[in-house]
Amino acid sequence: MKKGLFYLALFGLTLGLSWAESERVRITGLNIRGDAQRKITYISGNARIVQNKTVITAQSATIDMDRKKAILEGGVMLGEAEFAIAAARLEYDMRQKVGIFQKEVRLDYKPIKNPAGKFDSEPFRLFCQELYLETNHKNFSAMRQIRFEHTSFTGSADRFEYEDKRQEVHLLGKARLNRPPQNKAGQNQEPFQLQSEQIILMTKTKNFSTSGSAVLEQNEFRGTAERIVYHDATQEIQFQEQVSFDRLGKAGASAQTSKEPFQLTCDQLNLASNTKNFTAMGAARLVQSDFVGTSAQMTYLDNRQELTLSEKVHLSRVVKAGSKSKNKEPFELESATLVLSVNNKNFIAFGEASLKHPDFQGTADQIEYDDERQLLRMVGHASLKRPEGEIIQGEQVTINLDDKSFIVNNKVNLSFDVKEEETKK
Repeated sequence: MKKGLFYLALFGLTLGLSWAESERVRITGLNIRGDAQRKITYISGNARIVQNKTVITAQSATIDMDRKKAILEGGVMLGEAEFAIAAARLEYDMRQKVGIFQKEVRLDYKPIKNPAGKFDSEPFRLFCQELYLETNHKNFSAMRQIRFEHTSFTGSADRFEYEDKRQEVHLLGKARLNRPPQNKAGQNQEPFQLQSEQIILMTKTKNFSTSGSAVLEQNEFRGTAERIVYHDATQEIQFQEQVSFDRLGKAGASAQTSKEPFQLTCDQLNLASNTKNFTAMGAARLVQSDFVGTSAQMTYLDNRQELTLSEKVHLSRVVKAGSKSKNKEPFELESATLVLSVNNKNFIAFGEASLKHPDFQGTADQIEYDDERQLLRMVGHASLKRPEGEIIQGEQVTINLDDKSFIVNNKVNLSFDVKEEETKK
């Protein structure tokens, strides 16, 4: 035998390692070979390291007795009270209680009950090719081929970080978070797909937020913003800063027909993901096939297919070349409030409503529009002015936009100018 080497072929041999902090580590294996000069111990067959509550097993292990570091290979398993990790290779620092897992890494996080008998967090599973673990704090980070599975979500990213104290997951770089139609318990949930450079998920509350440009698609809607925030308790998704929100025109799960698509931009939009209702605030602008509208705020009710524009409302009917509306003429409308039926394009405007058409101008307390019949009805202190200077007033004026005919009811007043003929000399 070479000087400085020893070889033991014993099943279940236990070695005790200790240092200044007096924490004891126990190591067992089928075969243990030691290099006394280099202070290296080699274990082959059923290698097992136990340090406090951490248990690590592998097919083989190389231990630096001086630096208190170990390299374990082949079927590596690390077990703690709340998680288990499997990998092909592990570099473990027994002093710092940190480890780097490599190749085919899988982590299963299973929270334990608190003294009140409740779980403080939700279980999840992580797959990657490299994982850095702090066993003391239960924090870890992962890289390469990341796949994340939560009770309610699945996700992927270039990098994954977890902070146990805050129950917080960070998905970094090409981050994606998907919520499937059913969670792990088989309960239905509204699905969506989220993409961003950074997604922060609270595993217990299921709330999340993004940093950097983000895109979220949910069945009928697709929204982009500089920041997206989700509150699971209220099922509310907030789009913040440079918001662009599209209704894609897809039919819902129970819908029989497709819905009219539209695009909306604003400073902030709050979407109820379960009802699909939303409120858009700050320089809101709507673009639909026939209309372009702006206002300070817009509120949408999905079950009624109704969009309400509030404060400084301006609505333009824009006829585009080649559109289905080629026989319709443009007009502009202003009011305090406007309620638009987005599917049939009917609307009611009220609050100092005024309308400009190529053939007339009108004002009223309320203006109603029927798109299918091409009828405008002006109600309450209605006044209509034609290009020739005629002014028609009444409590109600109904205009047929196809043939420009009109009917005036109640308190009718018609006035126009008559120029005197010049006397011939």
